[in-house]
Amino acid sequence: MKTHQLRAFVFVLGAFVLQALQSSSSNAQQVISYQGSVTSSGTAVSGPHSVTLAIYAAATGGTALHTETQSVTFTNGIFNATLGADHANPLPMFDAGDVGGVVRPAADYFLGVAIEGGAELTPRSKLGAAATAWTSRVADSSRLAGTALALAPLATGVVRSINGLSGSLTLAGSGGTTISSNGYTVTISSTGGSGTGILGVQNIDGTISIVGPTGPTATISLADNAVTNAKLAAGAVTTAKIAAGAVTNAVVGSGSATIGQVLAANGSGGATWVTPSVFSLPYSNTMSSSSTLFDITNSGAGAAISGGASAAAMAGVNGSTTSATGIGVLGLTSDGSGVGVLTNSGVFGGSSTARGVAGLTNSGYGVEGAVSNSGVGIYGTTGAGALTARAGLFEVTNSASTANAVEVNNPGLGNAIKAVASSTTSTNPAILGQTSSTANAVGVQGEVTSATPSLLAAGVCGINHGANGNGVGVYGHSMGNGIGVYGRTETGGIAIEGVTNGNGDAIYGEADGTGNGVHGLGWQGGTGVLAEAASVGTTCNALIVNMLGSTISTVNGNNCAIFESAGAHVARIDRTGKGFFNGGTQTGGADVAEEFDVPGDRASYAAGDVLVISRAGDRLVEKSSEPYSRLVAGVYATKPGVILTNVMMDGDHSAKVPLGIIGVIPTKVTSENGPIFAGDLLVTSSTPGHAMKADLSKLQIGQALGKSLGNFSGSGTGVIEVLVGKY
Repeated sequence: MKTHQLRAFVFVLGAFVLQALQSSSSNAQQVISYQGSVTSSGTAVSGPHSVTLAIYAAATGGTALHTETQSVTFTNGIFNATLGADHANPLPMFDAGDVGGVVRPAADYFLGVAIEGGAELTPRSKLGAAATAWTSRVADSSRLAGTALALAPLATGVVRSINGLSGSLTLAGSGGTTISSNGYTVTISSTGGSGTGILGVQNIDGTISIVGPTGPTATISLADNAVTNAKLAAGAVTTAKIAAGAVTNAVVGSGSATIGQVLAANGSGGATWVTPSVFSLPYSNTMSSSSTLFDITNSGAGAAISGGASAAAMAGVNGSTTSATGIGVLGLTSDGSGVGVLTNSGVFGGSSTARGVAGLTNSGYGVEGAVSNSGVGIYGTTGAGALTARAGLFEVTNSASTANAVEVNNPGLGNAIKAVASSTTSTNPAILGQTSSTANAVGVQGEVTSATPSLLAAGVCGINHGANGNGVGVYGHSMGNGIGVYGRTETGGIAIEGVTNGNGDAIYGEADGTGNGVHGLGWQGGTGVLAEAASVGTTCNALIVNMLGSTISTVNGNNCAIFESAGAHVARIDRTGKGFFNGGTQTGGADVAEEFDVPGDRASYAAGDVLVISRAGDRLVEKSSEPYSRLVAGVYATKPGVILTNVMMDGDHSAKVPLGIIGVIPTKVTSENGPIFAGDLLVTSSTPGHAMKADLSKLQIGQALGKSLGNFSGSGTGVIEVLVGKY
């Protein structure tokens, strides 16, 4: 390798002094070796240091053609570095002058050096030539003029490999493809021949139309009138192969057809325009077939079949059957989702004075309507201007008949009968039941025939879905001594049940005479009147008894409720809310409590807290916080049987706590003054809200909370029952 000694340059930057000793370059190794000497404040640098080396095409300024940073070891100030040794960061192609037979001076290149990431030292070092001539990194064999890979003069880059191959390469054509060269230009072309590729597109019978048959792009399409009968295979043209709307009047053409003719098969594999047979009236025919003889479907807005008769007593459409199970006229609808009676109706009949549809039978069905989906089997309606017309009428004309005028049977899960009065102003009921009998017959009777009905099975069920409290589930009105609503059960079921999903009344009874608005009588374990409420996301009441008027209550009248046993009064609630009970009262609670307000956060108080009178305000209680307090008042009641209060019944009680003043109350206790045994007197402790065993020698009047009914000997706190009272 050729090296040359540079004259001594001194580069000063900060405390470093760099002396360029020598540099060498090699085309064969494609690297540049560089050696330099660095001193710091006159002392030679030693040990490893980071050195950044950059190659420029100018002595000053410009953009670096190559940059790399190495960690080199200095020995007595001297270091050696090799540029381009890292394959991930190779040296670029440098202009070496003589290339491809053209002689010209080589370009100058300069090396810049920076120590430990500092500024580049100045001036830059000029790089010299190597012993192996620094050329364009291309083997001499690739620079031979006149070859397929000859390089143009002054080329800036060379392909060193093709598909992984290097060295002398030969491009050869195959089939109809040839390769030629002209100077530095290589031409690859396909102009036809005997190869296996597509040499050209030909049309020999005029079936196809070709644009650009010799390429490079050929457009192929069917020629006009190219497809003839002779060229179509039998059955080749199917429905799936014809685009929707492709066969139009203009495409088919009428040929020699005249108005009214149709295209029909001629029996010889072709089709002929013919005149169809005339459909003359009257028409009559008989045929035995399991299929429908006459089937017409109209997908438009008109009728499929329309029949009319102008003679008296004649039918527009007449259907008859000789079969005992046949149907004279059958109208079917597939969905029943239409609006009005003219669409989606099984059978529709209209008449201004007579019967729209009339059915007569001696034993079968006069009129039968059937629907298989969600439509209506038989639909009756009145005109928009009709005031007294009825949509339907069922009448038994024989006064001695014992048959039902109307029977409805629904084996499904829906209602047997649903009546809706959609008027927002009418006061008439959705269903009105009347009887003219003087033999105690009822207007409406509901029965449960199941031998084992569910608990909620009912003969008559009234449901009010009103949202503003104006509706009534079941309404009974007695004008005299009768009963507005009468329910009877003999097997333990429910005589009358009312359910409301709104704010209205489930059962409403009103008596204008001396009768009862609602009268319930239970036999054999049944319930005369049962009121239930199931609140789901809203408020409701199982039973409301409302006493109207201002007459003062007496023993027998003007009370909100009277309860009797064997005809004698046992309890009553008068119109002021005062209760009277002959047998006393019994509750599920265990103590008597009174409501008090508390200072601070109401949520911080809990059942079992020992409470004392608070001096923070009037009528306040708070948790106890010191032993032997004479302000002790009672215990936060867990389940009081009676609650006394100074707030009216419908007032807001949410901010108050129930102070148990007498009775058995679960109480929070602590073993602060020793174990607690049943019978011990308890007083307040230093633990807030807790009681402890009293030391009788310290006990004073007004300090005792009550007597313990249980034992507590554990450490910490617990809960025991305490007989609260003044001892």
